[in-house]
Order: sequence, then C-alpha cells, then structure tokens
Amino acid sequence: MRTVIGAARHACGSCGAERLSPYNDPPWAHAFREQVAAALQPLWPIRAAALRGCGNAAIHLACGSCAAEHYKPARCAARTCPICSRLAAAVVVAKIGARILEHDRLISDSAWDGPGKPLQRGWKLLTLTLRADGDVDARFEPDLLQRQIRAMSALYREFWRRTAWGRQLRDPWSKRKRARRDTSYIVAFEVSPEGVAHLHALVFAEFIPQAQLSALWQELTGTSYIVDIRAVRGAVALALREVLKYATKGEKGDLRQAQHAAAVEYAFKNVHRVRLGGAIRTIRTGDAYEDVSPQELGTQVPSADGDEISPAACEACGAVGDWRYLGFVGPDAVAENGGFGLLRAWRRRPPKSEHESEPHPTSDSGTISASISVSNSGSTSVSDSDATETREEPLQECRGGACRGPPV
Repeated sequence: MRTVIGAARHACGSCGAERLSPYNDPPWAHAFREQVAAALQPLWPIRAAALRGCGNAAIHLACGSCAAEHYKPARCAARTCPICSRLAAAVVVAKIGARILEHDRLISDSAWDGPGKPLQRGWKLLTLTLRADGDVDARFEPDLLQRQIRAMSALYREFWRRTAWGRQLRDPWSKRKRARRDTSYIVAFEVSPEGVAHLHALVFAEFIPQAQLSALWQELTGTSYIVDIRAVRGAVALALREVLKYATKGEKGDLRQAQHAAAVEYAFKNVHRVRLGGAIRTIRTGDAYEDVSPQELGTQVPSADGDEISPAACEACGAVGDWRYLGFVGPDAVAENGGFGLLRAWRRRPPKSEHESEPHPTSDSGTISASISVSNSGSTSVSDSDATETREEPLQECRGGACRGPPV
C-alpha cells in the first residue's frame, strides 16, 4: 500500500478519455523535500513551507485562448528540490542560451579591446574551489556555509578584475577607466556532496595559463589554489548545463543528506542562480531575467531526461504557453479535482467514444486517498482516517488521432 499525494487524473479536452498526469512527482521526491523542510524550518520558514507545498499545492491558471481553467503544480524553485533544480536549470539554459547566440554574433564582428596584440578568444569552462574544513559535517554548518558562498562571490569579482580578461582600460577619448567590451562570463556557485564550495564559470576570453590563474586565486584566498580551465569543445549549451548543475547533489538520500541540503538551501538565500558579467550583460533577448520564478516552473513540462523543457499546453484547446494567473490553491482543492490538470467543470465527455468501447484490463495495484493540509507555520499533516483503499483500472492515454482532439 502507498500514499498517492495529489494523484492526477487528466481527461482529453475533446473526447474525455482519461490518462496519467505528467505532473506527479515520485514518492521519494516528496519524502526528501519533507526532510529538507523539517531541517530548514528554524532557519528559513518561508522556504520550508514552499518545499512542503511543492508538487502538492497548485497554481490556478486560465488558458489565454479558450479560458479553460487548470491546476498546475505549485513549485518551490528551491535549489535543493530534486524536481525544481532540474526544471530551473533547463529554463535558465534556454534563457541564457539565447543570449549566448546573440553575444557570439555581435562579438565576432567586434574589434580586440584587450592589452597588447589581438589574441584569439573563445568560450572556456573555469572552475575555482575554496579549501574546506577537514570534518565533512562541520562544512555543512549553515552560517559558515553561507559566509563561504558570499565570500566566494566577492572573491570572484576581484579575481575577474585582476585578470587580463576583466582589467580596466583607460578610454582614449574620455580618459576614464572602463571595463573591456570583448570578454564575458557566466558564473554559478555550487556545493559538492562533501561540502566543498566552488564555482563554475563560462568565460569568453583569450587564453591565460592555468598556473597563472592558480597563483592569482591562491593570492586572493590565502589557502586555495585549485583551478581548472579547459576550452569548450562543441555546443556551448552543454557547457552551460555543467555551469548550472544543481547546487547540491543529495536527492534520494538519507536524513543526513537532507540536513546537508537544508544547510545548502540556506547558504544560497538571496543568491541568484547565475551572474553575468562583461559584454554579455549588456545583451538583451526576449527574457532578460536570468533567474526563474515558482510560477514559471509550474507551467513547464520536462523531457524524459529532464534536460529540456517545453511550455505546458491547454488540455482543452491545445494552445501552448498562454496562461493567465488566477491564484493559489491548497492540496485539498487538487485532491477534490482528482489531481492536477483541467478543472472538472471544463472536462467534456461524449456519451460514447472510441476509447470507451475498448475493455479496460484490471490492475492489482492499490491506491490510498489522503487529506493533506499545510498550516500557517509551514508544517504539513496527512490524515488517512477517511482513506479507503481502491482498485483502479489503468488510465488510457489519448493519442490525439483517435478522437481528432488536440495532442495532450
């Protein structure tokens, strides 16, 4: 027997045939978020409540084309959430990927703006690491880890200015100092499973020897000298995914891993997922904001591997990515609706359909319905006093062509 939280039953907008929802999170993800939220509650109660509601509560949306109302999963946008971390990385890769394409187009025609003779520039993947305490558990002390992340952020700014890539130049016309206009960086911070704080940066610039960069990093930090730099071969988007890896890798773990994840979540409070500098910062594309919002994640559907995302489509008319925000609803409303997706009032079921004429095989799997509530303090309770075990028939998936309805 297992508890299904926010179990979704979707219906085809044209023929009413039921299918499995693409929005259900695996049980281990709910369990891990609950453990992280419990450890995070004394440090950051607002984020703890968001973790508990992620995948349980919903955002109430209306299709901008046909006004059909839907419940989409509420998302916490936490870096340590095993679902949101992948969704957010995919969203940010899509946003910044568009900037990189425009950046490369413009930079290819720009003149050399660095010291000395012109050198070939290109994208490079740079990793800088801070020396960590010998005791792994001590590394995950929340306040210490937060200070390390903030210190690394300040250190990278100074590191960039001290290299030829970010060194300021004297403008020949105004006589004022300014930054170079032909180099760029995209930087993100991370904490390893062992509690080692480090950063990944995509740098567009000329070659600088690794030994020179290592000596500068040691000079700035006093103790750290580990620097890795390598040219990006192939698609820059793949390197960008490396930069935007999860803030910590601790999903499906034990309670100790959840406590570590809570410390990491707290350490990244008020820290953007990425920071841009140099020429790429001045480039604006369709969505210039590099970070993501919980509402934005709730309207995205991930690919099977989680590396790509696509806008959610209306289940009534098939319109893609055109949503109007109506509000927020709790887990009880989701359960009453039968799960995420099109609201019951908008589902249309013809008297007879090609799907209904086919026999449904029986299933041996059982499900339990439960009542879930989130209190003002952020705690979640699950009551199964009225729960009844039922045997369910497997849901058929609408193939679009069978009913000539929109593909869902």
